[in-house]
Amino acid sequence: MSKKRKSLPWFSHKLKRMVKRKARLYNNAKKTGNWTHFKTFQRECKREFKKAKMEHINSTIIKGLEENNCKPFGV
Repeated sequence: MSKKRKSLPWFSHKLKRMVKRKARLYNNAKKTGNWTHFKTFQRECKREFKKAKMEHINSTIIKGLEENNCKPFGV
């Protein structure tokens, strides 16, 4: 059996704040029926998450290549 990781390495404090803000915007949009702010912020969140994940992967690759270490890739 394997254990699931509790945290993602690219999940920063900034992203946590964005998730909380998105939840507040969602609750507000649900009450008022105005979804424009929520939808635009949701797209921004997705973009930032993808960017953070790719930056983490790229830094891992570069670090592994510099150290000639293939362990982070599972090979």
